[in-house]
Amino acid sequence: MDKFLANIREGQYLRAKDMVLKLNKFKLPLKWEHVAKIVGNGVAPGGLHVARATVEGWWTCLLNVKV
Repeated sequence: MDKFLANIREGQYLRAKDMVLKLNKFKLPLKWEHVAKIVGNGVAPGGLHVARATVEGWWTCLLNVKV
């Protein structure tokens, strides 16, 4: 059972990492470290974690824009 859950967790990790890479291709300045910080220890990352990091990063990006 532990191996089964570890495989699921690994798959979620890879999918979340792939989401970040795809968003980076669209020039969204999202870093995996930010997503990992939101996720915390012992939790499998998911789309909601990536979305939260995107929103937080978006506001930071807006505040750093020089007009």
